Amino acid sequence: IDYTQYKGKASGRGDPYKQRIYHIAVKDVDLAIVWPSAIVDREVYFKPVTRLVYWWSHGIPVIFYPTQSYAEISLALGYPLAARNIDEVLAWMEKLVENDHFRQEVSRIGLEGARQFSMEGS
Repeated sequence: IDYTQYKGKASGRGDPYKQRIYHIAVKDVDLAIVWPSAIVDREVYFKPVTRLVYWWSHGIPVIFYPTQSYAEISLALGYPLAARNIDEVLAWMEKLVENDHFRQEVSRIGLEGARQFSMEGS
């Protein structure tokens, strides 16, 4: 996302840490893909779940590479969109486009997961 295009929409009072821009821009996102920059042990093992939870909190489906932490949380929630290669990414994308019920269920599971990691859910 090029957040610079949203700067004029996000300015204003009540946002001292300038975070509003990150939530306004999300309205233009239909699907997120979270993938490591390199498939090496440190990239695959030590990833905080915040990248998944950010998108989930907005109801956006996330196709993700199953790093250790991502695999653990998705398994616990029953969240299905893990992909180990491009073919699996494309297969999930196709299913999300073709099956509205599946997409809604994935969004629901993600929102529930995000609630568990919210201040109220902690």
